[in-house]
Amino acid sequence: MKKLFVPPTVPELSAYAREIGFVGFRPQAFLDHYESIGWVIGRARTPMVSWRAAVRIWQRNQAEWAGQPAPGANADPAVADYARQVRVCRANGGVEIGRLYRKIEDALGPRGLEDVKRLAEQKE
Repeated sequence: MKKLFVPPTVPELSAYAREIGFVGFRPQAFLDHYESIGWVIGRARTPMVSWRAAVRIWQRNQAEWAGQPAPGANADPAVADYARQVRVCRANGGVEIGRLYRKIEDALGPRGLEDVKRLAEQKE
């Protein structure tokens, strides 16, 4: 059975933002925005499943709009090292890129892989 989406409260949003280190988050603005559009996301207007994921997306977008790297993109030296490996692999024709991506995802998880890809593209 599918779990019914329950919109968050301002205190829940504030607590989660503190938990993930989202400085400058305005929970009432987030709540007003999603209430005004019926708790849907994207151009396809897909019903929201996870408000926590939406908060993390706002956090990444805020950093990108401010011209800063996404949170955690440069925090881990392994991310920078893997990004360098991705650039080298691409420069050599990218033949082993799939294997490298699997290695990175095993080490850092899907989110870490996305950080590596983003960093590798920034420096190309």
